[in-house]
Amino acid sequence: MAHGPARPQNLAQAQDRDPQLVATLDTQFQQAHTTLNRYATGDTWKLHNQLTAADLKTLSDSINALAEPISQIAAAIAH
Repeated sequence: MAHGPARPQNLAQAQDRDPQLVATLDTQFQQAHTTLNRYATGDTWKLHNQLTAADLKTLSDSINALAEPISQIAAAIAH
């Protein structure tokens, strides 16, 4: 069930204003999707109760790594 990241459309506007931010977001989204895909089974995902505490931490860390660059998108577009 490997899926690639869907690129938000507002990143095109940010690309012109802050290409480094967009490159960081692209990298972080790809890493998050790579992490998520580890827990895919066929056409579905493993259930929460099938994951270890280490698995859950890995998923959480991957998603949390997106928080800071995502929070900068509005400012990049507004400038």
